[in-house]
Amino acid sequence: MYSGIICGQHGVYSFAVKPNSAVTVTSLDVSDSKEHTEAMPVEGERTVLDTDATGDVQNTEDGYLYADDFEYTGKTVPVLDGKGGFTGEKEDYIASRGGEKGAMARYTHTLNGAFEVYKSGTGNHVLRQQLDKKSTGVGSAWNNGDPVTLVGDYRWTNYTAAIDVLFERAADKQYAQIGIRQTGRTHNLSNNAGYSLKVNDDGSWILYRAKMGSTSSKGTELASGSVDASQVTPGTWFQLKLRGEGNVIKAYINDTLVATYEDSNPITSGRVAIGCGNSYTRFDSLAVTKIKGYAPYYREYIDNMETYDLTPQKNAKLVYNNKWSRTCANQGMFVYQRSVSNSTGTGASITYTFNGTGLEVLGYNKSTGGTVNVMVDGQSYKKDDALWNADNMCTAYQVSGLEDGEHTVTIEVASGSLAVDAIAVIGSIYNSDEINVTPKKGTETGLPEEELPKDLTEDVVPDISTPSPSPAAPTTTPTTKPQPIKTPSVRKGYSFKVKGASYVVTNASKKTVSYRKAANKKIKSAAIPATVKVKANGVVYSFRVTNISAKAFAGCTKLKKVIIGKNVVSIGKEAFSKAKALKKITIKTTTLKKVGKNAIKGIYKKAKISCGKKKLKAYKKLFNAKTGYKKSMKPTK
Repeated sequence: MYSGIICGQHGVYSFAVKPNSAVTVTSLDVSDSKEHTEAMPVEGERTVLDTDATGDVQNTEDGYLYADDFEYTGKTVPVLDGKGGFTGEKEDYIASRGGEKGAMARYTHTLNGAFEVYKSGTGNHVLRQQLDKKSTGVGSAWNNGDPVTLVGDYRWTNYTAAIDVLFERAADKQYAQIGIRQTGRTHNLSNNAGYSLKVNDDGSWILYRAKMGSTSSKGTELASGSVDASQVTPGTWFQLKLRGEGNVIKAYINDTLVATYEDSNPITSGRVAIGCGNSYTRFDSLAVTKIKGYAPYYREYIDNMETYDLTPQKNAKLVYNNKWSRTCANQGMFVYQRSVSNSTGTGASITYTFNGTGLEVLGYNKSTGGTVNVMVDGQSYKKDDALWNADNMCTAYQVSGLEDGEHTVTIEVASGSLAVDAIAVIGSIYNSDEINVTPKKGTETGLPEEELPKDLTEDVVPDISTPSPSPAAPTTTPTTKPQPIKTPSVRKGYSFKVKGASYVVTNASKKTVSYRKAANKKIKSAAIPATVKVKANGVVYSFRVTNISAKAFAGCTKLKKVIIGKNVVSIGKEAFSKAKALKKITIKTTTLKKVGKNAIKGIYKKAKISCGKKKLKAYKKLFNAKTGYKKSMKPTK
């Protein structure tokens, strides 16, 4: 016999479990106990996260949904007594959560990486991703996902999420990313959040949408482009912002609109996601704000199986007719409560009476041409209306724009089928002023000396010994004079642009660089020069171009011809992959030693590759099936 206790609002209750038995709270025999017969809370009535600007106080009236500047100084928490209660004492919040160099951040849920509250050299607390592959040698997860942390409420719908970002120094594959309407599919952010904006440290950016039913590492690319690399150079703060207003998604970098996308099958709800590469990356001033004219969250969110509430009265909730099958067997982790109701034929209907401005049906509904007839308050709302192509916990059908009050909605299957995972009630429309969060621009002076930015060009080298204050910085004169920090010289990892193309230093002493990325995806021809020059910190440097980086021209679909310079010794993997119009590659180098996997996969199938008579035999061995070479291609002298 096993005995235990349950600690609740009204006291401590004992229970016993017989051998070879299982007991749940809802299956306890409570016939002789008055304490257990009080009404249990109804699922859909749980308080949604809606705070003020501090993130500490619930406030449904202002323009914030949530905010966090990660400055927890002065906050305290009760001390646990180890017996299910408190000692009556309090301790410092940061100390109780791990200390100044690695405290747990409030309300965050980390999927990969290590996002912790970190006290910088300036005394400012930030959210820092602390798995740095270069420094620690670690940084890959079991599921191959990059660092991701989540915050917020999956019932959030229409909102703007903004966060400030800083790369501490140059690093391989460095980027920052923010996502909205996150419900989960994979641990990779571009296919985890409904929509996400990814910005690389060379200024290039991509707007993604999650793929339905896919656990791919990447979502669907909606738009891409680039901003001046000086805006995101290591050591400089910049802001990422995503706005979801109904089916329109807007992406901003430093408060400048870079992309707008209108989705015919929108993902309508979910949390905020924050991500980056496996390098030291700082985040600050997270702000999630409401959008005027839109409901910021669901008023109610209930499982498909809640046909009555959890009170003793068993008040009616969802009403199904007899043309449904319902199951909680063999459902995936992204199915809400791991249960689903499926229609079994035309005429299957579900009815719900609620208080709100609309209703949404959520659940996995692969596009099969299914349609529904809808009644609202006894009147026809839509006939033969198409279902949306929806993933788990995403909207398959929406009734919106109703007056805020009580309504009864009936949805009947007219053709095809309907899967119901959850029902969500759209809440009140926010009609007050919006809040715009100003980007935290400027350089960071609190970086450890070994982590100084190594990616500064002559156009963006800041005077980091006398920085300009950010908007949030104090304006009083400092009591001590800041100590000058030595500006780094050009070294390995330093990147720059010449005529729009990006280069990165591979060996400073040997003065070599790699051609990192084409100027843009629409170029029609390119020439890899033998040498390039750049002016940095008042000095002109000359470098030999000895490498073409991985994916340097990948996806350049209009590229027709390329000349490879005389100093190139290696071509990275997928360097020209999917450049489907590439018909001519001229190789001037006589010292080429390596061609990476899939380097020319997907180029024109009859492309000509010329290299000169002396190297023809040797280079035929380098360009083989593993590189993407096809027999229809023509190697020439």
